[in-house]
Amino acid sequence: MFETEKVHSPLIQTILVLGRCGVGKSRFIHHMATQLAQDALWTVVVGVNSPFSSSPVPGCHVLQLAPGCVCCSSKLILNTHLSRTLRLRRPHALWIEVDPQSHPQQVLSMLQDVQWKNWLLPPKVIGLLNVQDIDYFYKSQTDEDCQSMATMVGLSDVLILDGLTEQNPQPVSRFLLNLRRLGGTNQVRIHAQVNNLSLGAVLSALVLGQRPL
Repeated sequence: MFETEKVHSPLIQTILVLGRCGVGKSRFIHHMATQLAQDALWTVVVGVNSPFSSSPVPGCHVLQLAPGCVCCSSKLILNTHLSRTLRLRRPHALWIEVDPQSHPQQVLSMLQDVQWKNWLLPPKVIGLLNVQDIDYFYKSQTDEDCQSMATMVGLSDVLILDGLTEQNPQPVSRFLLNLRRLGGTNQVRIHAQVNNLSLGAVLSALVLGQRPL
């Protein structure tokens, strides 16, 4: 499913990366891209201030979108650029940083529209969180914050908990308890420092699919 060689599936795997503003979604995608095999080809869709601007990655074609909702204000631009890119470049994978202003469920539906059926596999979703999210979401207790977290948890095939280590077991336990309260009991989870996380570990987790925490 996640091919890295020149010979690959006729359909392209799409990976969406969700997370609040400032959590490091484009940094995470850039770190994954730096581990690409020599013959791998990716297209990544990120914001204008991503690490790709200052540090390009060989084999990685970058589409930059202005801040805003991917499925509303940026939909026409994204569709136009994607159509051209997929026809001309035929990447092995498509990674999309989903702006926090977007509606993730609508983005998923948009990428499964009939116009993409001969191009894209059903998207996989990575939810990116960090230790600061624990207090941010659960001390504020606002409906909007909790709903945003609940939506991400519910849609994610993999939750990557950046910065949660064995050295801080209390935040980990509290965070996982809160995830269970939101219904997040069926995702593969990876506790890691994102900067040390391997592409292989992430792709393996996506291939494994969902399993109990």
